[in-house]
This record gives sequence, structure tokens and C-alpha cells, in this order.
Amino acid sequence: DLSGQNKPQHIADCVKENDETCNSFLWSPDGRYLAWSDPRGIWLAQVEELSVQLVQPDIITVKDPRGQESKSRVDYELHSWSPAGRFILVKLIPSAEGVQWYSLLDTRLARLVNIPESADYSNRSSKITWTYDGDLLVAPASLPEFQQAPYLQFWQIIPTNNTLLSPG
Repeated sequence: DLSGQNKPQHIADCVKENDETCNSFLWSPDGRYLAWSDPRGIWLAQVEELSVQLVQPDIITVKDPRGQESKSRVDYELHSWSPAGRFILVKLIPSAEGVQWYSLLDTRLARLVNIPESADYSNRSSKITWTYDGDLLVAPASLPEFQQAPYLQFWQIIPTNNTLLSPG
């Protein structure tokens, strides 16, 4: 019951395609928003208004090392809201690729920004978490076979910055 009227309110349909399901339901820290992903993208419902919008479609633009852009279909795995409730930590999973990476979704501006050095490969994975003040702490996947020691990165989130992230 989202309306406080002791009866369920229909706010959205989650579309299922093939074996894909709706997943990664997340409540915002203040309980005003519900986010989820389905095969169409990432959705955000404003509970008080009973309104829903697609904030990030399932197609993204990816640049190769030469700067050429191409469109790619991705699935999303929502990990967690920022402590302040504006940003969502998201894992992007391209359907035909072996690599996955983390991004930051600004729910107010419907903007998705990749987190540098957060790529996960088949046998290596990055770890990422929020700090208490709403910034990100990232432990990129290490490469022990190349004698690369593990290390941590601190990313400050600056909403007015074009890149959204600033190294700390």
C-alpha cells in the first residue's frame, strides 16, 4: 500500500521479455522513490505522486579507443542509493560482451556517468561502496598475474560538474 489508504495502488507495469525479469528494486533512503530495472531500462517511481518515468533506456552510447561511438543494449543491476538519495550505483551488463562496469545514475537529471576503472571481467571484479558523506570508494579489480597490487580510489560526487565525478 503506497497511498496510505489501505488499498494497493497500481503505479507501473514491469515488462518481462523471454527469461528476463524485473529486478533490483530499491527504495530511496527517504522512502519517496522506488527504482527498478527491467528489459526497457531503469525506472523511477515517485510514490507520493504515483508517477513513473523511464530515467535510463536500455540503449547506451559507447566510445571505442579511437573515439568512434556505437549504440549497445545493456541490462542494469541496481546496487544502492547514495546516502543523500539522489544517485544510484548501477552495474551495466552489455548483452553480448564479457565485460561489465559500474556507473552512477543522477536521478534528477537522468544522467548516467561511468565510474573509471570499475570494469569487471570474468575472473576479476571491482568492489565499490558509498562513503558516509555520499562519495564513492572504489577498489578496482587487481591483476596479480601482472604483479599489480590492489589499491583504492576515492571519487567525490559534484552534481554541478559535467563529469559528475572528481578524484579525491
